Amino acid sequence: MTALTNHPVISMLIVFGVILTIYIIGSLIAGKSVLNSVKLVRGAETKAEMVYYLPIATLQLAATAKVVVATDVNQKIVSASLADLSFDNTVSFVADTEFAFGLNYKPSSFMADEVKFTVGPAGMLDSLNTTTEDRLSNLISEIGTLPAALNPKLVSIEGPLAEAPAISSTQTVTHCKNFYLPLWGIEGQKTFPWIINADGNTNSAVTTDASFAVDFSPLLNERFQVSAQAVYEGVLTRPLQTITMTVSSAGATVNPPVRKTYTLKIPDRNSLINVPVERSAFVKRINTPKFSSGLLLENYINKPSQFEGFASIPVNIGKALFSIPAQLFTFTVKKNNLPEGKANPVKTDKKNNKPNNKL
Repeated sequence: MTALTNHPVISMLIVFGVILTIYIIGSLIAGKSVLNSVKLVRGAETKAEMVYYLPIATLQLAATAKVVVATDVNQKIVSASLADLSFDNTVSFVADTEFAFGLNYKPSSFMADEVKFTVGPAGMLDSLNTTTEDRLSNLISEIGTLPAALNPKLVSIEGPLAEAPAISSTQTVTHCKNFYLPLWGIEGQKTFPWIINADGNTNSAVTTDASFAVDFSPLLNERFQVSAQAVYEGVLTRPLQTITMTVSSAGATVNPPVRKTYTLKIPDRNSLINVPVERSAFVKRINTPKFSSGLLLENYINKPSQFEGFASIPVNIGKALFSIPAQLFTFTVKKNNLPEGKANPVKTDKKNNKPNNKL
């Protein structure tokens, strides 16, 4: 009689035990990571749901040279000298094509995941949003209603900008030129030749040397070595590093000599940051890292208490057990209500003269 009474409860507990065992094994196999990154190898096939590049910096130097041009009474250029040399710098982040990665989503059978990653036109990460929710508690609640359910990513641009000529034997002409330099693989001083024709013509007899040199500290000749077989559990980016750039007049004859120092912030090619994007057992977790040109600017993580989520499981089991339809207990209740010493009445089928055990 006791076995009959506990039969539905034991069955439900067995189902819950099986579900928990499968959940634990499945979670260990799937792991906590939602995404992984793999190095793309040229000449080989790589499976990926999205491709992104790590950021690297390029430098644009806008050089401005002021040249004093002396002319004779016939307005013929006699000489030209460099009066001033100045610079404006602009750092831009571009895709490092040597560091391309494939991004893959790792599903879990017990998690409800929502994943969205966006790559900008230059091929660098712009945004990443993930929401993962552990469905075990919901699954247990659903199982609890089962019985009732059974019942029904080097160009140079030059152009002289002439100031209004002074009415004298000299005039100052301003020349501008943009120089582009990738900020990686630099092992020493970089020299930029710049010969200015005084009259603006290519075959001018009078020229001015406005060449300059650039030095960096530290040198930009190191890079992080990534194995082709490496799999990174998360999304990759780079930290910023501060470098010093010194620009000086190289072949240029200018008084006083030009020597200017600038501080630049660029992605560190010799470092790697692995930003984890993970699940959390028993709770709903939100990961929203924000990127700009592949650099991590912000990382929002919303993770409730896992202990509280775990504690809700036995509560849900209890609710499920108490939700077993009362009809499953009807037989036992009727037998327990019989007076002691009396046998269960047996009804007889009058037509066939056979016992009928239906109550």
